[in-house]
Amino acid sequence: MSLFEFIDSRIRMGRMDPVAVARANRSVRTLSTDCRLALCRPPAGPADIPGRNGKLAARELPFRDAGALVNMHHRHHASPIGHLFSGGVFDGDVLCGAVIARRPVARNLDDGKTVELTRVVSDGTRNSCSKAMGWAVREARRRGFARVITYTLEDEPGASLRAVGFLEAGQSRGGSWSRPSRAREAECHPVTPKRRWEIWL
Repeated sequence: MSLFEFIDSRIRMGRMDPVAVARANRSVRTLSTDCRLALCRPPAGPADIPGRNGKLAARELPFRDAGALVNMHHRHHASPIGHLFSGGVFDGDVLCGAVIARRPVARNLDDGKTVELTRVVSDGTRNSCSKAMGWAVREARRRGFARVITYTLEDEPGASLRAVGFLEAGQSRGGSWSRPSRAREAECHPVTPKRRWEIWL
């Protein structure tokens, strides 16, 4: 059974084994993007999966489920280590998108009033990314945050972000978080400059 089939079967049964999924997530983080996506590629396209009705609904989702979807479908990142809250987008009974939010990674932005969307992922279902981010913005407002930020690669257009109301707010320098005094795990994700987006609540 592939990693996709393992996780997908547990999502469908509502029986996400936290220990097994955590082990799968840890092992996936060490792989390159190409290897991870090849391992987790679904056997069918989004439209071929039964249980869909074309009506998208967003709601809170356990972190392990959101992380599992990230590991299956995200183009350049594996699931993060932790979060503040996570949400999922469902097309009928099928989980087709997810968003993971946490405190800002950059210390100078971590003011206690800002939340960062560290992962937004979709299986290709139309509008699922904007639906997920819209839910995350509303959830951040409900929890009392004043600002939501996120980042995209330079070559990503940001159409879903604009649809939700995000505005481009600058560019990060990029680079690795690893330092000689504090080495990080092997980095299998882009370290190029990124565009920062924000929305005030």
